[in-house]
Amino acid sequence: MNQLFLAAAVLGVIAILGTFVLSFTASRPANVGAGVDGKLAELPDSPNCVSSQTSKSSHKIAAISFQTSPEEAMKTLSEVLAAMPGSTLITETDSYVYAEFRSSFFRFVDDVEFLVNPESSEIEVRSASRVGYSDLGVNRARIESVRTAFQSATSAAEDLASSETKK
Repeated sequence: MNQLFLAAAVLGVIAILGTFVLSFTASRPANVGAGVDGKLAELPDSPNCVSSQTSKSSHKIAAISFQTSPEEAMKTLSEVLAAMPGSTLITETDSYVYAEFRSSFFRFVDDVEFLVNPESSEIEVRSASRVGYSDLGVNRARIESVRTAFQSATSAAEDLASSETKK
């Protein structure tokens, strides 16, 4: 029994160390960026990702709605992302933002993308773990946190603009 426990513990440590090493060696995926069709890349089959543009129901998440101009929405989004722990903004344009999020303990990297859709007044989202299979819902929770912070920031800006016009 003790040998079985020891073997399981050793295998667990090896798996954790292997994943830890992978988190430092995994490079940026080649499929990030908006395609020529205005879509973000399709997701892998693993459960560690979400997208507003996917056809896979288990990976589906709502896009982020906005009421401002697309340029103002993307500016606000970039500010929200820059303030989030573990975020690094890699690419920012008027219509697209690519950020990496690094977890605090194991230093896992998630690739997170946002693409504005001016016709629908929405920001399409894609968030995927770079390594591993499961993320325990981290990518979905992160996008919901971004959505909440974005809505708070845009509401605060609208309130400020409204009070300025009343003066």
